[in-house]
Amino acid sequence: MRVAVKGYSVDPAVIGRFVDVHAGLDRVVVTCVGMEVGSHQRSWDRWQTITDATHVAKAALMREKFGATHRLDEWAARRCGKYRDSAALN
Repeated sequence: MRVAVKGYSVDPAVIGRFVDVHAGLDRVVVTCVGMEVGSHQRSWDRWQTITDATHVAKAALMREKFGATHRLDEWAARRCGKYRDSAALN
């Protein structure tokens, strides 16, 4: 999420959702449906990205689960003979 040419991380669970941002003089707080999903000390330096280690770790876990789920779905479809190559459909 960007505020005045700086990026601030938010909980990756809210990617694609509308969020509310309060950028005060000393903090940037992001909420989604009233729940805080990011809070950072306000930076006045230009072109920085401020990240929270828990946001980075959760994003990595979500990517890992997403990849594993899709690999499993593809494997199961191949085993059941339901997998169709997109080129074969044309």
